[in-house]
Amino acid sequence: MQTKRYLTKKEKLLALTKKHKEKADKHALVFLIALVLLIGLGQVVSFAKVPEVQSEEDALVTGTVVGDVMLGRYVEDVIKHKGFDGLFTFAKPYFDASDYVSGNFKQTIIDMPASAMENKNQDTLDNITENENKPVTFRTTYESVESLINHGFTNVSLANNNQFDYRYLGFRNTLNVFDLYENEISYVGAGVNTEQAITPDIQEINGYTIATVGFTDVYAPNHAVDQDRSGVLTTRRLADVYEAVRQAEEQADFVIVHAHWGENFNNRVFSRQRDLGHYLVDLGADLIVGHYSHVISPMEIYEDSLILYSVGNFISDQGWSRTSDALITQFHLFEDGRKQFVFSPMMIREATPLPATEPFGTIQQQRIFRTLTKELDTNANTWREDGKLYLEIGGSDEA
Repeated sequence: MQTKRYLTKKEKLLALTKKHKEKADKHALVFLIALVLLIGLGQVVSFAKVPEVQSEEDALVTGTVVGDVMLGRYVEDVIKHKGFDGLFTFAKPYFDASDYVSGNFKQTIIDMPASAMENKNQDTLDNITENENKPVTFRTTYESVESLINHGFTNVSLANNNQFDYRYLGFRNTLNVFDLYENEISYVGAGVNTEQAITPDIQEINGYTIATVGFTDVYAPNHAVDQDRSGVLTTRRLADVYEAVRQAEEQADFVIVHAHWGENFNNRVFSRQRDLGHYLVDLGADLIVGHYSHVISPMEIYEDSLILYSVGNFISDQGWSRTSDALITQFHLFEDGRKQFVFSPMMIREATPLPATEPFGTIQQQRIFRTLTKELDTNANTWREDGKLYLEIGGSDEA
């Protein structure tokens, strides 16, 4: 007769551990699959709600700036489905709460309103052709300008590397279309000659003057504006960029500079950008809004001015990784000299910026905040509230 053997305490513990491990592995696998499905669902299904944005009653001026507005290529398919206005559904409350709205208009307009057409216009339009020397081109229609106006944009920068995507005639047509709406929206950083391209846009709000200029550090040499040549304001002659900021500083209380610079898909701040940004602040820039890289870069406070080296895309078909991170930046200017900046993280889905809120936008929200603040001094006055990042500069000692 065989005697029954009982497990020792050590053997029982090992058996229990093994049994628990087998269950834990299964549970972890199930959890991982569920997490992947949940994140994947967040990429294709929108649960975003249109945000409620309250006006800052104590502010003399409230403004909003965004990055690259790219309406061409695959975004055209989205526009056919839901129109230009559908792209701004979730951003509109921010614009409605603002006195000033600006962004980078990164494409060529290839048509003209019928009411403005003449025989010579039709001849011009028929001869607008894509620039085959460029690997990527962006185009749109005049209706995009009407949509910008309807959503509160007061100006845009045309100083970028896509204004000649449809060659010289396309660029001139873009200027002509914006000129049709000159009483409703302005453009900076481009013109028929240097004088026009360096002239700031001036807007007066509640007795406070805002000036805007724009330039690009990314360009083809023959696209640079000159005294006798239409084009965009470039760093080919830095003296022209400096003069634009000087003129703005002489005429305004607050100067905004659009800077198209950096390197595609690289969020690093290069020494050239930092040196140029600092010098523009020394000349009078209060806020520099960078774009071109298509990703968000760290920001810097320099001499009580804010340099946003890149605010990333705003409307785009680049749906991978960090190119789908977007940012809405509002600024409030107060009578005591305070400048408050509010950063609302967004995520681009189907070319449309949506609020990066829980649960699906949490990863992007944290990534955006971490990127923005990673080079700030520890004494910078920042805080987070209701899914937004706040930064305040200056105060009553400047009044």
